Amino acid sequence: MAQSNGKDPITKLRITGIKEPVVWIKDDRDNKPIGWMAGVGIEGLIPDLVKGYKFRYTRELISPNGEIVNTGILSQAPGHLGTSTTVAIGGRGLSSGTYTVRIWADNGEEDKMSLLVPDNETYFAKIKQQEESKSQSIPQSQEVKKGIKNNKLQYIKDVYLKEENSAILLTVERKDETKYSAVLRNPAELP
Repeated sequence: MAQSNGKDPITKLRITGIKEPVVWIKDDRDNKPIGWMAGVGIEGLIPDLVKGYKFRYTRELISPNGEIVNTGILSQAPGHLGTSTTVAIGGRGLSSGTYTVRIWADNGEEDKMSLLVPDNETYFAKIKQQEESKSQSIPQSQEVKKGIKNNKLQYIKDVYLKEENSAILLTVERKDETKYSAVLRNPAELP
């Protein structure tokens, strides 16, 4: 690594690519698309023990027609020494198209990247297709009787895992035939 002024290492500020793919967001009330979000990786940040980063790093999102539609300053808590991060980009009211993501520092370093945002109809059609193919390959309800036969607990008859619509449930069956379940894993709720 080259040295500048004999003290500070020179790092190359750069955008490493998409870390979290473009996700279109729908309004809760009318279920219509209102914007999109994505995550972009950045490397080459120079930390500072006192102020977080040694330089002021600015992130910009530039629309297909060249207008800056979103901007922000990267921050890091003092005492942390992170040299890379993932930043959120996007927002409400943005449309599809080819955007430019730019990161620049007040020391003169900068990097740019193009980001193709698909239209929301294409995005939601792809999501629907993935959900349909997933539901066709998984039975709607399947009990996995890997239970514990219990002779010591007075009210419990059986404990087992159950799969319903790709969610994994831990089920406790009482001796009076009532069942209680708790969700252990639900892929629909994962980010």
